[in-house]
Amino acid sequence: MLGGVWSTVASQMVYFFLKIAGIGGYTSAEFRKSRTAMHYFLLLPMMVVAAALVPIGLLLSLGDLREEANNHLVVAEKRVKRKQ
Repeated sequence: MLGGVWSTVASQMVYFFLKIAGIGGYTSAEFRKSRTAMHYFLLLPMMVVAAALVPIGLLLSLGDLREEANNHLVVAEKRVKRKQ
């Protein structure tokens, strides 16, 4: 298991800051173009909530249930048959 609900919340809030900062690899041109006036109007309250949720999420992640089926990782590999 990679993380429970609260560690996922904390990591998504960090990801939120990386996206709005426009750091390469964390955002796309489509995302930047889709920002509306409401996005900019609510940006400051969203940043305050996100900043508060990072330490809260990290603290509460200490009590995450191990049996939660959240944030699992599956790795798949496609094997290609080669002609000889």
